[in-house]
Amino acid sequence: MGAKVRWFTFTGLALVFAGTGEGRRDLRTRGQAGLRRSCSKTSSAAIRRVGRGACVRARARAWQDKDRKARCSRRGKAPSAAPQAYAFGVGLSYASGGFVTVDGTSYSPDGGFLLDLFVDKILAPSFSLGAYATFSSVGWSSVDVSYQSVGAVLKARFELSPSVRLRPGLTLGFNRMSSSAFKETSTGMNLGMHVDLAIATSNTFALVPRLGFFSQPTGGYANNDITFGPHFYLAFALEFGR
Repeated sequence: MGAKVRWFTFTGLALVFAGTGEGRRDLRTRGQAGLRRSCSKTSSAAIRRVGRGACVRARARAWQDKDRKARCSRRGKAPSAAPQAYAFGVGLSYASGGFVTVDGTSYSPDGGFLLDLFVDKILAPSFSLGAYATFSSVGWSSVDVSYQSVGAVLKARFELSPSVRLRPGLTLGFNRMSSSAFKETSTGMNLGMHVDLAIATSNTFALVPRLGFFSQPTGGYANNDITFGPHFYLAFALEFGR
């Protein structure tokens, strides 16, 4: 009985390797017939309890899984190992200094570290929509400035391999800065872009290096304008999902 099931499986895989549509149709017909005969002849008490239909379905699922793995192996691929529904993570970034303009006067902030939090809802295999939050404290000409940014992020998702994805993204959000150098808290719009390289070790965990920039094309407080162009950063994040 077990030998017959194996015979049908091996015959089916051989037909798949042949690569013809007719061969695949013959594979399904012969494989399903073999499964039905195998289940009808068994005398297992467990199989009798669940019924022959359940037996056929269970063995068919196992056969389809083996066939899927065999086809992936033939193409040099493995089954996907990456989150399929949502992902969230935490990362650490180092941002370059750049320039900040306050009412026409340019300042050169020091580089500094940023803490990044993010969550993504995977709407399709090639697209996700999510949110981010960034926190930092940097120096501007010996004056400490606290910086926070929250907003939305849109990402495209390109599969380079079953466990590696390239994810370019666009961020649009709200910046907030406070410092003893400001009379009031400054607010503004964040516009940024980044590229993730997500390396999944399973369908629940990935390592994510990232390169990107953030900016503030408009913002300030009262009648004081505070703007800055792209500040580039390099980040490394841990991502969890399912």
